[in-house]
This record gives sequence, C-alpha cells and structure tokens, in this order.
Amino acid sequence: MVLTVGGGFLGAVISTDTLFAAKNTPVFGYAMIALVIALYTYGIFAGIRLSEDASHYGHVLFFYALQVPFFSSPILLYRFACGFHATIWVVGFSFGWMFRLGSDCQLAILQPNSWGAGVNLFAAAILFALVVHFFSDEGKAPAPGPAVTDPPP
Repeated sequence: MVLTVGGGFLGAVISTDTLFAAKNTPVFGYAMIALVIALYTYGIFAGIRLSEDASHYGHVLFFYALQVPFFSSPILLYRFACGFHATIWVVGFSFGWMFRLGSDCQLAILQPNSWGAGVNLFAAAILFALVVHFFSDEGKAPAPGPAVTDPPP
C-alpha cells in the first residue's frame, strides 16, 4: 500500500511539475501528461481504497496490471511504474534492464522507436501475489455459527 499511495503521489507531483514546466508543447502533449497524472491519481485512490477495506483490492489488481507490460514500437511506446520497478526488456536486438525506486513513465505515440517488449518483474510479482490471495480468499466465507440467544431466565 505504501508503494501504491506514495508512488502515486510522487508520480502525480512529478508529472504535474512536468505539465507546468513544458513550454511550446502541443495540446496532445498536455493531454498525454494529463493521462499520466490520472493514472498516478488512480494509484492513490486504489491504495486508499485498499487501506479502507482489505477485501476490496480489485482496483489495486488493475493498477498493478497496468504496470506489468513494457512495449515499444514506432506506433506506441508504453512503460508505467509506480513506487518501484525492476524491468527487463528486449528492444531491437538488444536486452536491457532497469530498476528504480520512485515513479517512472514513458508514453510516446508515432515516434521512431524500435520494436520491443518487456516486463516489470516487481509489478508482476505483486500482481501474482494479489491474484493468488484473491483466489484463495474467494471461497472462504465465514462459517455460519450457532445463533446467539439469550439464556433462559
């Protein structure tokens, strides 16, 4: 939860700073930065929602699922991480890796990028643990116990 809320807050602040510091940026660029801010804000919401009720972690599942993939092409480049990431990838004909404590995002449309793909191993591990926990708790409803009644007078 700390990485979700804290990373979301850090990412939203950094992206907001980028939004205000960007000069001569086309409207589409501002829209992309606003989308990134919305993703980080959703992370804050998901983490707070999880802290309110530990049984409602669908938003956190979705938020970490957004962080697992990394893909690169001349059409779209996407990498999104919140809190921490350890990413491995193959782009072009080379392998690469990166890890970072903090929030990080790359989003590019119609740019001259090479074809490639990768995985954020940290987000994949968190997502796997959440899915296992979700399915292990799904069938565990509290067993109905005997009704509590007042003793006879």
